[in-house]
Formats: sequence, structure tokens, C-alpha cells
Amino acid sequence: MTSIGLLGTLHNDEIRKEVNYSLSLMKDIILQFAPDIICGEIREQDWGQYIKDKSYTGYLGPDEYRRLIIPLCEQVNIQFSPIDFFDDNHVSLDHFTHYSKEEQRELSSILAERYKEMFKETKNDPIPFNSHQLNQLIADKQEWLRTVNLDVQEEIWDQRNKVMTDNIKKVVSENEGKKILVTVGAEHCYVFLKTFQDEGWKVEFPLRS
Repeated sequence: MTSIGLLGTLHNDEIRKEVNYSLSLMKDIILQFAPDIICGEIREQDWGQYIKDKSYTGYLGPDEYRRLIIPLCEQVNIQFSPIDFFDDNHVSLDHFTHYSKEEQRELSSILAERYKEMFKETKNDPIPFNSHQLNQLIADKQEWLRTVNLDVQEEIWDQRNKVMTDNIKKVVSENEGKKILVTVGAEHCYVFLKTFQDEGWKVEFPLRS
């Protein structure tokens, strides 16, 4: 029977330090799950460049991939499957662009308060930003962004999550009986978890730390 785990990650040291989510903790969690395959937040085209040339210095996912996840896969013989998707122009899209300066300040303040609530909520989580309570706060934040700018939300959030989860479904269908760990930015976890449950998969989330 295929085993699936879901691990939300944070993408820079400043945030990881603030919530005590070190790369060493992330490593311990991954090794405890002992996956055969890790599906991760790297685009297929970037991964292909790295496979052709291990000295590739271009974009290769958030920094936890170069610093931890890729070396760990290579050290302990875990297969890595890239599942990310976005166009380069998505990076410059902003939910607040078409608002006035005053409105942008107000919206930014609301967004900051939502993140403040998330950081407060996660203090007691064994794995920071990996809990059903955090998932709900993140889902509420993303739905608020949808009301702020539907077009941007659909392009950079809905479309991306759809392609990523479709990529994961393909990996699962081709690897019956394997242990598959999905590593993805923690804000995606609520979407991924619902999609996996809708597929009828039994998913371990949060993972045991």
C-alpha cells in the first residue's frame, strides 16, 4: 500500500529561526518518515538543468532544497520528483497593484495582522506551520486575498496548485506501494491535503516530529 506524507516547509532562515523550525529538525522529520520518493517544490525544467550539470547555479526551488533536501536525497538514495509550476512573470504579480497607495497600506496592514496570528498560533506546534489549525488560518488568508484580487489569485495560486497536485497524482499512480513524501511551502498544505483526501488517499499530516 502506498504511504503518503505531507510536510510543510518555510523558505528562509529568518522565518525558520523565528518559529524554531531549523533545517536540522526538517532533516530529522524526513529521515523519520523514511521516504522512497520526495516530491518537491522545484520546476521540472530547473531540475533537468541540475541533472545535466550538478554545478548548475540557476533557480532550484526555495533554499531548503539546495541546502538540505537535494543533498539528503543524494546521500541516502531517495528519489526526487520535481512537481512545481509557475511562469517567471508570476513572480512580479501583486494582489495590491491596482489599489491606491493608501489602500495598499491598509491591505498590507491587514495581511501583516493575519501573518502575526499565524506565527502566534504555531508556537505550540511540534512542527511549526504544520497543523490543521494553521491550515485553517492560511486558508482564510488565501480566501481573503481572493476577495482582494481574484484574477491574481487564480493565476498565481489556483492554477499553480492544480498543476502541482496533478504532478503528484502522476507520481503516486506510477509508484504503487512506495513511501512518498510531499515537501511544499506550508501555505500550500491545506490545498494539497484536501486534494489528497478527495482522491481517497490516507495522508500522514502533520508528520510525527
